[in-house]
Amino acid sequence: MTPIRPDKLCACPDCDLLLDALDDKSRNQQRCPRCNALLLAEHRGPSNLALAAAVSGLILFVPAITLPIMEVNMVGRYGSHSLLSGIERLLIEGETALSVLVLLCSIAAPFLQLFLTALICLCINRRRYPNHFPTLLKVSHWMQEWSMLEVFAMGALVAYIKMMDPGEVNLANGAWCVAGLLICLIVTSQHFHQHSAWRYWSERNS
Repeated sequence: MTPIRPDKLCACPDCDLLLDALDDKSRNQQRCPRCNALLLAEHRGPSNLALAAAVSGLILFVPAITLPIMEVNMVGRYGSHSLLSGIERLLIEGETALSVLVLLCSIAAPFLQLFLTALICLCINRRRYPNHFPTLLKVSHWMQEWSMLEVFAMGALVAYIKMMDPGEVNLANGAWCVAGLLICLIVTSQHFHQHSAWRYWSERNS
């Protein structure tokens, strides 16, 4: 039995089973034999759906973070809050570390994930690979790990439900932009395949 080189091992993203599956380039799609998770997508052109979702998300990004998400009328006081104003409020109250974390996970990481995905898809479509293409792929993967806008959306939804009884709470235009942005992020994550992008990079001169 031929020993498997450690640098050729691949861990299943769902069950962490170590495999030597990704060396077989003759197969278009590979799945984990234990949990059937997708390890390698079909080798084909970059997903136009991923590119379209990333560009749409970038268009929605500014209104999603600047427009008010909720309008609250409680005990005679009225207020409206956006994602940016929430971070500003945390800074005013001295929660610097928490505000930086929210800024990273809710704004910086989602924006970079969408921007880098669009840029990588355009590079593959035009078959022009800059020397820093591997760095773009690594940063894109790292940003996807830190992108947690859905956590903020869940928190806003819980706050909305809790404040419905004691006061008047209405969803504002920013809420619909955040919902659209979340859909774009999900579609981008589902249809952009890192392994295919790495293959295009490794086969760029062949």
